[in-house]
Amino acid sequence: MTFNARLFIAYCFITVSLTTACSSTTTNAALNNESTNNNIATEYTTFEDDKREVFFAGISYLGEASKLKQRYPHVLALNTFSEKRPSVDRLLEEFITVNTYPHLQLNNGLANLKDGESIVVSLAIELERVIIEEIRSGQKLYFEVGAQLMFMDFETMSLITSYPVRVTKNVIKPVGQDLSQVIDDNFKSLYLGSPIKANAQINKLTPEASIQQGSSGGLLNRTIEVLKQVQLLDTAPLRFQVDSLELTDSVRTKLPPETQFEDIEHYLAQHFTRNFAQTYEVNALPFSKGHTVGNKMMGQFANGDIYQLDIPESDYTFDMKVLDIKKVTKGAHILFASRLSFALTHTASEQTEIAGKFHYSVPKFKNYKSMDETSAYEDATEELFLDIIEQLSKPSKEWHKRHSNNHKKSYQEFKQVQELLNYD
Repeated sequence: MTFNARLFIAYCFITVSLTTACSSTTTNAALNNESTNNNIATEYTTFEDDKREVFFAGISYLGEASKLKQRYPHVLALNTFSEKRPSVDRLLEEFITVNTYPHLQLNNGLANLKDGESIVVSLAIELERVIIEEIRSGQKLYFEVGAQLMFMDFETMSLITSYPVRVTKNVIKPVGQDLSQVIDDNFKSLYLGSPIKANAQINKLTPEASIQQGSSGGLLNRTIEVLKQVQLLDTAPLRFQVDSLELTDSVRTKLPPETQFEDIEHYLAQHFTRNFAQTYEVNALPFSKGHTVGNKMMGQFANGDIYQLDIPESDYTFDMKVLDIKKVTKGAHILFASRLSFALTHTASEQTEIAGKFHYSVPKFKNYKSMDETSAYEDATEELFLDIIEQLSKPSKEWHKRHSNNHKKSYQEFKQVQELLNYD
């Protein structure tokens, strides 16, 4: 379905025009907005059962158009229509059609910009990743696909809220198998899902059959699961965002020279944002470094249309720096450690609520023929993120003694902000 055709279909669905008003929407968290910032806000169409009318805008890709082929080669290859195989965009549209959603009236097609206004949602792809490690029996591959369900005001092209969607997979590739084919096949299953029946039948299944048979993951099925949980609220709750995440020069010199440092920074920021949002069901704005010009997030719909999306200002920001990394051999393991600075700041007052340095280490067996040390350091940083996220609402003196360079100060700071995220 072309972009213009979707506009026409959406126009036929619209029964009530939307008017600009004073509230914005977000996730289930019922937090009061302390910020004095101007909020992007709209009064939206509702139905008798209080469902929000939302139009599905298809799949899109975050980032500059010139870099999309490099960042998302696998979904771009899958998202081409043929008689033998429908595109990922078309399959997701069909999956959406055969499902119902407790809090959304979800229609296919975009709103007609000239004749009406509406909330639209796009599944915006933001990450394709594979990590390969050599082991005795072959190769160990870790796959990850990440996206954002981005709800936007299509009249003003401004972000309302977003929900992270992520699928992962671990695979052992025996010696002798073609690596490129294994990578292609597994990214395909990550996007489309692998029905319980033979994997070769995946292109022949209808969406209904695929859903009934179940899947071993799959971004499309996971997207439906998330959509069923979405409830857009009229209130204007707090917004959080990772404002910066950097690898210091000290860290960069210890990583291979071919390392794409900005990709690692972006990945780690996405990891923190996604887990923070899922843990507390709050409005965590996407990390936008590399995807924005000013406060506009850049993207491209599957049909080629480019968009720029206004990002609202956050109420609280996180700023992080990976200060140092190191490894130590201990028995049968190698310990990979990461140390970082972490700060939480209230945007309007510019008051720093938390500012400290923390460290964490993870063990890896020494029996790898070729270990991806960059990935091991990332694992240590990710585990530290998960602990910090938990400490934000449940601070523990013992944890701060083990992982903080100034445990008394950091514990008190976390205690003071825990009410931000402890709510009924």
